[in-house]
Amino acid sequence: MVPPSAESGAEETAPAPIGGWRAFPQPSHNHSEDVTLARRPIAVGQPFGAAAQTEEILTPGTLVDRFQVRRLLGSGGMGQVYLATDTVLGRQVALKVLKPGSGSARHTDVLLAEAQVTATFNHPNIIHIYHAGIIGGAPYLALEYVPGETLAERLKQKRFSPMEAVRVGLAITSALEESHGCGILHRDLKPGNVMIGTDGRIRVLDFGMAQPAGRPADGAERDIPSATVVGGTPAYMAPELWTGQTPTETSDMWALGLILAELTTGKHPFRDPEKPQQLWTVDIKNVPDWGLDTHMPEPLSRLITDCLAVDPTLRPTARDARHRLETLLAKPNVVSGDQSPFRGLSAFDQRHAHLFFGRENDITSLVEHLRDHVVTPVVGASGAGKSSLVFAGVLPRLLEQGSWQFVRLRPGEFPLQTLAKRVVEGQAAVNLEESETDNDQVGTGRARVIVSTTPQQIADFVDQLRTTPAVLGLRLQQMADHWRGPVALVVDGLEEVFTTGPDDEDRRVFLEALCSVDPDPALSYRIIITLREDFLGKFAAFGAARHVLSNLVMVTIPQAAELEKAVRAPVETLGYRFDDEGLPQEMVNQIKDEPNALPLLQYTAHQLWERRDPERKLLLRRVYDELGGVAGALAQKADGILASFLPAEVDVAKTLLLRLVTPRGTRANLPTDRVIDGLGPASERVVARLVEARLLALRRSPDRDGTPRLELAHETLIQSWRTLATWIADSHEGIKTLAEVNTAAELWDGRTRAPEFLWADKGLSELMAKLNASGLKIPALTLEFLNTSQRRQNRRRRIRRAIVGTGITILICVAVMSSLIAAFIHEQKTEAQQQRDEAERQREIVVEQSLRIDKARRDLGRFRLVLMPFDWDGVSQTKTAVNATQLPDLSWTLYDPKPTVPSEPDLPVSNDRITRRQQQHGPARVDWVETAAGPRILRIDGRGRAGETCSPTWISLRWLPGYAESEDAEVTEIVVPFPTCAATWAGMVKVPGGPVWSRLVQPENVADGGGNVEFQKREVETFWIDKTEVTNGSYAAFAELEENTGYGLPKLPEIDEYRGTNGPDYPVSFVDWHEAQTFCRYWGKELPTEVQWEKAARGGWTLDEAQQQLNPMPKRRFPWGDDPAVGRANLAGLDDGYQVHASVFAFAENVGPYGTLNQAGNVSEWIRSELLTLESYDLRFLVGGDWATDLSRPWPEIGQLNTRHPRALNYTTGFRCAVSQGGKSKQ
Repeated sequence: MVPPSAESGAEETAPAPIGGWRAFPQPSHNHSEDVTLARRPIAVGQPFGAAAQTEEILTPGTLVDRFQVRRLLGSGGMGQVYLATDTVLGRQVALKVLKPGSGSARHTDVLLAEAQVTATFNHPNIIHIYHAGIIGGAPYLALEYVPGETLAERLKQKRFSPMEAVRVGLAITSALEESHGCGILHRDLKPGNVMIGTDGRIRVLDFGMAQPAGRPADGAERDIPSATVVGGTPAYMAPELWTGQTPTETSDMWALGLILAELTTGKHPFRDPEKPQQLWTVDIKNVPDWGLDTHMPEPLSRLITDCLAVDPTLRPTARDARHRLETLLAKPNVVSGDQSPFRGLSAFDQRHAHLFFGRENDITSLVEHLRDHVVTPVVGASGAGKSSLVFAGVLPRLLEQGSWQFVRLRPGEFPLQTLAKRVVEGQAAVNLEESETDNDQVGTGRARVIVSTTPQQIADFVDQLRTTPAVLGLRLQQMADHWRGPVALVVDGLEEVFTTGPDDEDRRVFLEALCSVDPDPALSYRIIITLREDFLGKFAAFGAARHVLSNLVMVTIPQAAELEKAVRAPVETLGYRFDDEGLPQEMVNQIKDEPNALPLLQYTAHQLWERRDPERKLLLRRVYDELGGVAGALAQKADGILASFLPAEVDVAKTLLLRLVTPRGTRANLPTDRVIDGLGPASERVVARLVEARLLALRRSPDRDGTPRLELAHETLIQSWRTLATWIADSHEGIKTLAEVNTAAELWDGRTRAPEFLWADKGLSELMAKLNASGLKIPALTLEFLNTSQRRQNRRRRIRRAIVGTGITILICVAVMSSLIAAFIHEQKTEAQQQRDEAERQREIVVEQSLRIDKARRDLGRFRLVLMPFDWDGVSQTKTAVNATQLPDLSWTLYDPKPTVPSEPDLPVSNDRITRRQQQHGPARVDWVETAAGPRILRIDGRGRAGETCSPTWISLRWLPGYAESEDAEVTEIVVPFPTCAATWAGMVKVPGGPVWSRLVQPENVADGGGNVEFQKREVETFWIDKTEVTNGSYAAFAELEENTGYGLPKLPEIDEYRGTNGPDYPVSFVDWHEAQTFCRYWGKELPTEVQWEKAARGGWTLDEAQQQLNPMPKRRFPWGDDPAVGRANLAGLDDGYQVHASVFAFAENVGPYGTLNQAGNVSEWIRSELLTLESYDLRFLVGGDWATDLSRPWPEIGQLNTRHPRALNYTTGFRCAVSQGGKSKQ
């Protein structure tokens, strides 16, 4: 509970410095990467009197109705508050319990009145109540559990700046407006009853003294001069309440005025707040001495004065106060002349903070996150707005709290030297209001100070960093001490250390310096890092990075409503509006799923602004239509970019843009080095310019080496950008041909350039001539492939000619001799026969040549498909070959891949496009196949022995051989080992069908323990699920197909922590969602759905097929029950002998009701989603927690969902597979 001094303000202390970041509050818990947990136990509910050391009313494990007590949170003279778990809904609650016999019937009435009042509200700034009841004769409330601290606790640590106070006041007035609108007064508003959550959200709690507005207190009690009777905390009660007047809404506004005054001055306005009634009973017109400082904005001072008017009729309403506070927070209109309020394709900076909208919740959450974390990596996709969030959102918000000093840098080619230079120059400062500066600067809220430095000073600091990287933290703390204020080092674009070529040692020292600083949050500096998500794997590979990965904050594309605000709010700020109010939403809908949604939207809005109607102050729908929408605006931008290129650069741009279009007219996603192959040094400059202009998007490579990949920023550019569309039309045949040859060249290069993968087409010369005539630049690798193929063909042609010439000579001699012998007998007959033979031979030659030409045209290739079935032992993690004759129904089908999703099958290859002939059906099934070259998806059915059936296995084949390979003497052989039905079932457990209590807590609900998410009954059909997480052993069997599929066994970091974790019985990790699903389909399975995974871990209402055996804990929190039972799972912070992964068979007690192992901890697991939709752009769910998670976080609990991009790779991430009822027929 909050100490009495915090409740009443009795203790007279000097005000703390504004901002309070000189010394940070000490956290008591670790935090997750997405949602922080409680720094201190929350005080919930009405104070029970002076704090006292008393025995606990309830012990851990006690069941109060449906609430199981976990631990004591706080204690007072008349009651206690406990953390408990709702065993029905599974959420955490705060139990507020009155001690038996400690209070009168009035105290019981007050507590139950709080329940009735609070239950009427549904507001983000008001605490929620879930239940009320009586235990052992004592009443209790079950309230929302909010991790964080009270405003009273925060006031002990810091003095609030005026704008901080405005933000707090705005939240409180919003809550009061809600309660007053329901006809309810709070009557005990004070700092101890205002909560600051770890997400930064303000909540008003304790409506225990609330009553309907305008209702007087009981007449008998009104004459008693007691705070207990009058109601409320004396230090915050309005003067009219001391004279027995009826409370009104303005009584709460008096308390609001006191809170705002206390926040801004650091002390309570009254000289003796414990006895304010003496002041009001002597002279009702006496004005409190609240001593506002001169730094306070006049509108805020006037609002406080109005709230503290002695006459309650002169005080503002909650609605009026909210409007006045919103006006104070309104961003100033500092755009001058014709300056656009939109940034186009550029990022926002500090000077653009007044134009930065749509990220308010992210800013608040990140600022609160910084209180507890010294180093914070801010990670997101290219175009997600990481830099804008930090520079235009977070840094200005920090400056609201005090005089911060910011040291900004981009790593560049020499990151270590740049870091040393910026820190050594840390005394230099720049005013936030100054004109545009570059990204490498030192900034503060103070005036510019120019300090000269010498190269020797920088070199000395570089030497110190090389010797002791952690010295960076000491220098930053010294800088903070010198400035007597906090310091933030902001490293923007950390991916540059992997792209601009610093040597390995400088890269290591630079990263270690950032990640090895003292993590004590009481220090007066912070390090903020922005990083593209496609480089997260490279960053994580550095040993020092693991110390800060748990502090990571993911930045995703804003929700549609936030994107709309980012367009609408800047326009309204300048007094403009859209003539079509639905236009901003239409713009958002067009690009909300694109990775570059933010810059594309900004650029289109900028174009609308440039052609606005200034007289009517309108942005026009007509202009948007003329632009052709977002894509059309971008196309116009593209032509402008091309116009700025030199002629040679235009040629380079044309070639690389055409390479990024598939023969089907869709976007191609290709490695950067392949896109610029053979285009010369200008190509890198052209790519950089097109990426900067947001015409191209950089994405993370699906390969594990992190190779950057390029694609067009928007699919509609292919049609809407007339220049590109013309290029495509002129080069369509060439694009198609070149794409096929490029693929063949990559296949040749990827298979050690073996001669059997060269083309041997007689039309090769014509093909090269056709490509040259198309005007397309042939990549160096492709050109080398064609030239090598041509040289090989020429050699073979010379050999053939020599053989044919010799043969012809011999045949001529024989023919002459025969003619001489037969000339006199059958001269005429022989001549006629020879003519017939010659005609037949010529006909055969023509037919053969026609067939060869047709095959070459269709690129038909021949190969042998070798299918090799195997059984699997899940215990020993080994496979055993099976004779294919044991699978009587074995069959296979080839499918074309979907154009939009190459890993998904489209339609089967039709019979007129494939010729097949079975050659062998013994130990392996061998088929001779002739079909066109290209990628295919292989489906294998009939994998079961007699009486067994199971789902098919699906295998994505990167490329089938074409006509060139068919000319070789050696026919290509594609060997495909595949699991039998028995192998699919091995190591799976059966989960009977029936109802299950399902409670799926999405990340946005985790902050309150999922308190707003209730259990729902769901029916689940019978299914099977892997007993363990997928192992390295079973993945290795799948990886044997790497040559044909491209999926290999993930490699673990070569550091001590991971040594030995690559064993066959350890879980596979560093696998993205698509790879996991591909693996499961290879084994005839799929990723489990969210409810399948949940039921396997939690159990259904019953546990048997007959639905007779009741589940003793159908709403359990963990697979083994509700007790966290430290040591039962591979989680962080436990001395269990495992630093990272553990064997999938370890932790035998970590078992679910059906026998599944390790569904909590070890590795987080990818799942499919059937019930839930993800508001954000392309994301997937993870469940179960991992070895880097501890029990103070929610993730190990069943039903707690986390989200990641489907291409995200992490050593904490694995998966298991499932089979639905239709996929099995034999148990």
